[in-house]
Amino acid sequence: RKYVFQLRPEFYHFFLDNLVYVFKIHEAYPDAEFYFGFTYNGDVPAENEGKKNLQFLEELLQRHKITYTIIDTPSSSVGVVEYPTYKAKNAILADDYFNTAQITLKDIARIFNTYINEIPEDPDLINKKVYLSRRSLIQFVNPLFEIKSEEVLPGWDGYKDNLRIYQEELIEDYLRSVGFEIVYPEQLPTVKDQVELLGKAKVFCGVTGSGLVNQLLMPDSGMVIELKVEDLVNLGSPWPSQVTYQMYNDFGYSKDHTYISLDVSDKEGSTAVKKLKKLFSKLNIN
Repeated sequence: RKYVFQLRPEFYHFFLDNLVYVFKIHEAYPDAEFYFGFTYNGDVPAENEGKKNLQFLEELLQRHKITYTIIDTPSSSVGVVEYPTYKAKNAILADDYFNTAQITLKDIARIFNTYINEIPEDPDLINKKVYLSRRSLIQFVNPLFEIKSEEVLPGWDGYKDNLRIYQEELIEDYLRSVGFEIVYPEQLPTVKDQVELLGKAKVFCGVTGSGLVNQLLMPDSGMVIELKVEDLVNLGSPWPSQVTYQMYNDFGYSKDHTYISLDVSDKEGSTAVKKLKKLFSKLNIN
């Protein structure tokens, strides 16, 4: 059996649409062969993230002794063109498999824990509190928002509708004061750095969005705090907001996390800080 994947540059899709399905297929068919292609079409940030994902992908596949072939390099756009050729050789396109595969939330959690996560054996090392910030992300070219970096710097006035939350620096400053590590995933050198960091996290906080998939990298039975914002559809999400909220909550359930959702529907950083202070005083987090 041969399976062809388009390697996704987005962290969320790379982990859930690429890695989870690769390992699910591998479990069912240990002798399966995998092919990976790239189609970034000149999108430099996507290409850079794709290179990081490729490095991590190859490390994982080699560690677990899975046969794979890279169809082309991130600097080219040959991947999709090659797909019909590989299908003619009796390869199965990943999208075809998605339509029939039955993958549960517990499957996803198990695959992360078994094949992907880097969790210390010493429980004393699981002591980090992590806030995943989107403040840096908007300064890059983000295909979801279709905004160029020079259009949002300096300051973001006039672009508030394109931000998940305003004045996020207020949230960062407060969380830093109570011992949180502020993380900008797109600035980490490798995906492995991100995986290892979350593997030591006992508390994870982030704004509603794909970044919340990082909770799957945590040890089981942690705490996840979602800063819940509205209007995700207007920010490029094709799914209704309620579906999105429930999905991230379900990820937490699959890992036995304590999942707390704080309503920050006004998208104001000051509101988030007030609610975090109130929550932390009740939980004695300091």
